[in-house]
Amino acid sequence: MSKKLLLFLFEFGFLLKFKFIGELSVSEVFLLLVSFSLFSNSGFLSKKSFREVSYCYFFLVLAQVIASSFHPNNLLSNDLKGIAISIVSFLHVLFLYRNCEGDYRLLGYAFAGYGTNLMVEWLFNGQAVEDEFSQLTFLKFTFVPALGGWSMLWLLYSRFSSRIKSLTYVFLGGLFVTLGTRSFGSFFFLPGAFSLLIANNKSLRDYRVVLPIMLIVGYSFYCLYTYLVLNGEITSGNTFQTLNVINPYNPVNLLITGRTEIFAQWIAFTQKPLWGWGSWPDDPNMYFHRLIITFKNLESGVVLDNEDSIPNHSIIVGSGMTHGIFALIAMFSIFVLIMKRSFRSLYAKPNLVLPLLFVTVDFFWNMWFSPPSSFRYNIPVDIVLVLLIFNETYKREI
Repeated sequence: MSKKLLLFLFEFGFLLKFKFIGELSVSEVFLLLVSFSLFSNSGFLSKKSFREVSYCYFFLVLAQVIASSFHPNNLLSNDLKGIAISIVSFLHVLFLYRNCEGDYRLLGYAFAGYGTNLMVEWLFNGQAVEDEFSQLTFLKFTFVPALGGWSMLWLLYSRFSSRIKSLTYVFLGGLFVTLGTRSFGSFFFLPGAFSLLIANNKSLRDYRVVLPIMLIVGYSFYCLYTYLVLNGEITSGNTFQTLNVINPYNPVNLLITGRTEIFAQWIAFTQKPLWGWGSWPDDPNMYFHRLIITFKNLESGVVLDNEDSIPNHSIIVGSGMTHGIFALIAMFSIFVLIMKRSFRSLYAKPNLVLPLLFVTVDFFWNMWFSPPSSFRYNIPVDIVLVLLIFNETYKREI
């Protein structure tokens, strides 16, 4: 019971923040205080899967430290914050791995702590949910992600059949998408649909079979959503993006409209590919912000703040933009390693397929389309669950 409470409070503690160089939470201070004890026993390195992740983290931090010495025009404090995110992310992974290695289900309490963190943060901010926009914001960025955290505790401990769990996720996903939470609703619907299809059919779990199925089902779901938007069946959320896209049935066009910052980041990376710009660098003459406005085809009357930094809304692309090609290779290696471990773990027990797919979709999305802060907060929880399910699968393969 004490370990369950510790994991819950640890994730919840990321809510309690104070100013120190950048922004520091109680849980991050706790991680720094216990870091020596985390490394005191090197037994965790005996697991090949975790050892490989550790090496990737090491090379990521090393690449960031070396690149930072080539950023004379960037504030040292900004580069230190960027390096600190990677260090805290690894300590976060190590702490969860060390405490949950004996029982992967314990990680459910960490997910529940994260979900409670989101809800309490919203309550502390005192934001009213009155008009349609504030309701959608609450649903999309607070309630649905929080429910995702709480539902992981249910998935890992509930004795309901895997079929019932999958059907529940399909229903919730469809409901959330119709309410306007396009991407977050997909986090429920797609894992639920895939797990319903493959959980009890071992012949379909080979990644060479799963990947085409995921692409076909995912694109079919996207086409259905687009059709309903174009016919006025779904009107909430960011449906205006779909309505304004030249070819709405091409998801790349929608991606360019909805995640324009990533393309601006990539252009920034190509301009300084070796060592990058540094963490939170100034946008010279607001060039990249103007580029985003051009991509989005917005009105020229948009007012720009000349003190803004270069947009950074992708962990993977951002690693290259801030610290160059070697950091990008290290970050992409972490991504590829975890995705490979996830696909190899599809042979897990049927009740683990849904939670595995859920965190895999979450991990994939956040690594490509979330800001750097996600790398120290929710990405570590996803990484550890994939590694623990991988260990459980090949310890007792079915």
